[in-house]
Amino acid sequence: MDFYSLLEKTTRLQITILDTIYHSNKIWSIEQLAEFTACDKRSVQNYCEQVRTLSISDQFRKEGRNYLFLGTNSDFQELILSILKRSPIFHLLKNLCLDSKVTIAEFSEDNNISESILRRHITRINQILKKYQLQIKTKKGEMYFKGSEMQIRYLIYLILWPSYRSVEWPFASIEFHQLFSEVEDSFAIVHQKPNKIKMIEWSFILAVTYLRSQQGHVIPAKELPDFSLDLWNGFEKMAEELTTNYKRMRFSLTDSMFLFL
Repeated sequence: MDFYSLLEKTTRLQITILDTIYHSNKIWSIEQLAEFTACDKRSVQNYCEQVRTLSISDQFRKEGRNYLFLGTNSDFQELILSILKRSPIFHLLKNLCLDSKVTIAEFSEDNNISESILRRHITRINQILKKYQLQIKTKKGEMYFKGSEMQIRYLIYLILWPSYRSVEWPFASIEFHQLFSEVEDSFAIVHQKPNKIKMIEWSFILAVTYLRSQQGHVIPAKELPDFSLDLWNGFEKMAEELTTNYKRMRFSLTDSMFLFL
């Protein structure tokens, strides 16, 4: 699932325009972008200008009626995050990822969005999440993700990793370098040495596991694939070392098995 589909239309289109120009590595005219996005030219120009104002070092440039991107992949990721940070719906999803529950009234006030509009967005998002057996549940003035724990964790990963990657560390309560060291130890146990980006990605996965575990959300054994226990027992020595490693983070056995998969 592309989590950008959960965002409001304005944000989706800004990201689509930036992503299209960056990955094509060529200049695009307003007319071409309007045709590609199925939007009118005035709207496309407004979206482009909004993106350009966020491009601090002028990587997203305008030349006449054309636009191009001259930055690096890091510049591209930083600009994506800058666009997302202006989106109330991204902040909704991010808060739901990082907090077990979010207060509707408090979120609406903090993000200058009415509760009625917020609820309309939640209804729209839930229509997309329904096929994954997930939803944003609202109850007693609070919001939270509802579904199987494995699906919720995967959704959190799909939201946070593409948004932040190696640009920012979104887990304020978790020390990155300490967690990165845990990831290095885990890969050493299974005799693998991935590149740094993959290690950072696994740091995100480990952070999501730790965060949900600390919030009291543990993966039930029945949610794991049927072969999980046999696989875990088949790598007995590695499994024991990983269990010892993950005990420092107070992971349950099912959390450790889930990460091993």
